[in-house]
Amino acid sequence: MKANPIAHRRVLDYAYVDIDTLFRDFHISGQGYSQEQVEESRTRYGKNSLSGRASDTVFYRLRRAFLNPFTIILFVLACISFLTDVVLASNFSRNITTVVIILGMLLISGAVRFTQELRAKRVADRLTGMIASTVLVRRGGSVGQGGLHRASGG
Repeated sequence: MKANPIAHRRVLDYAYVDIDTLFRDFHISGQGYSQEQVEESRTRYGKNSLSGRASDTVFYRLRRAFLNPFTIILFVLACISFLTDVVLASNFSRNITTVVIILGMLLISGAVRFTQELRAKRVADRLTGMIASTVLVRRGGSVGQGGLHRASGG
């Protein structure tokens, strides 16, 4: 059976239980977590944070754009074409056109992939910025705002 990609199974289980069961399972009262429970939870599980992917360097993106199976095959074909059409050919039949065309395809495909990744990263960063980073919490009976911290880098 395929796993549900929308929510973790435990979240789905808790969605259908009564509030008393939630209070019992999470060891809280109707007044919310106490400050001691908050500190203990942060020590045990870490801060609430919106984790993002670490920011890729330009060199890493360039390497990923130009070193993939498609570009490697094109480069091998360009090398073979260079050997057969230029190095091993007689003086009258030397033709570098095929090599230039293949290398041009290689450069164009890498440049297109690189620019598409830059655009996708920019859009993903904007979408991440639109995520609400504060929530209402109840601690010690009073309601206030609790923050989700953004992970650095992403």
